[in-house]
Amino acid sequence: MKHKLIVLITIFCFSSIFLNACQQSTPNSSDKNLVAESASPDSVTIPSSNTITETGPLETGKVAVSDTIDTNGLNEYWKRDGIQFPADSEATLSLYVGAEKNSDGNFSFDDGQDWLLILETKLGSYQIFPRQYVQLGGVSCSVFNDEENVFHILVTVQQTAGYQIFDYIFDENSNTFEQTKIYDAGGINFIFEEHWNDKI
Repeated sequence: MKHKLIVLITIFCFSSIFLNACQQSTPNSSDKNLVAESASPDSVTIPSSNTITETGPLETGKVAVSDTIDTNGLNEYWKRDGIQFPADSEATLSLYVGAEKNSDGNFSFDDGQDWLLILETKLGSYQIFPRQYVQLGGVSCSVFNDEENVFHILVTVQQTAGYQIFDYIFDENSNTFEQTKIYDAGGINFIFEEHWNDKI
């Protein structure tokens, strides 16, 4: 009888240990939630940045008045005076490029060069598009006031394999520009670009 009791106690102990191990190896519903939450950062699908998003800008930043602007090695590509600027003032917008200018006034472009867009105002000078190397492409811009009379500079960076559009919105409270990248396409095969005012 004593022997049988010892055997039963031993079987009971091993059964308890086995059941406890099974419970630890199988997570309950709350444990599964914890596992899912910890894994979520790696399982989130990030939408492609090569499309315009309606939920918000791709990149943002601020552009303030610059104390010094380096135009060394750059030539003035074009200049526009008398731009209507907030506070009933005028501004000058200039685009610079790191390309040599020939005697006939045309530029000799390489595979890539630096570009720089500067806005000169009574507040100071802004590097709207800071000096940046653009390969197989160039920089262009549009200036307008929106329906709320807010001043915008829309900058386009066009390359054979990329296309970016930046919106610079002037904030009269801080006297700075809010920069927003509203479009960013990479790995494209650019075909051509035509401007309506090229025909005027």
